[in-house]
Amino acid sequence: MRIKKYFLASALILIAIALVSCASSPKNNEPKASLSILSQEDIKNGYLGSNPNENPYMEPLSLVRGRQTEFVIVRMNISIASEASINFYANVINENAENLAELKTKDEFFRFWQGWQGDPILNRQRELNIQQTYIPASDFSLKPGNYTYYAVLMAKYPIPRPAKIHAELNVSGISPTILDIPLADPSVGRPKGLF
Repeated sequence: MRIKKYFLASALILIAIALVSCASSPKNNEPKASLSILSQEDIKNGYLGSNPNENPYMEPLSLVRGRQTEFVIVRMNISIASEASINFYANVINENAENLAELKTKDEFFRFWQGWQGDPILNRQRELNIQQTYIPASDFSLKPGNYTYYAVLMAKYPIPRPAKIHAELNVSGISPTILDIPLADPSVGRPKGLF
């Protein structure tokens, strides 16, 4: 009988503590969305690491020919408290509004990397990283939570400058998030190859 009293008293104390802590913690249910452009240095120092066989957002580099493809990487952060519809669009345009880089779907990005050889085990890790981090589609739905996705605009290196990156993220219940910035110099922070 004595054990039941202590157990009951302990359970009531724990429930009271939980209720007080929940009531006092601030609730931030306001949905948020943000867009940013990542440099190759940001990608290399990010959580996917600096191994190009594992990190799909590092531009491929040939020892002889150097860089053949330029990536523009868009990171989107989404925080929602209820289910939401998502729409994403991005492009790189010149002063005449001509499209210079193509936004790749997840499948197109997979196929791009299938053309590059490397260690099969590490290549599998790259595929898993794409599956876990690449934007699912240009239109999709999300359940409540916090999400980070990446999207890649791709073109033959170098993308002609001057150019502008335009990205737009629409999350239901939030004003559109729009990014319009100049495309950075392609030679900054990127290796050139051996020859």
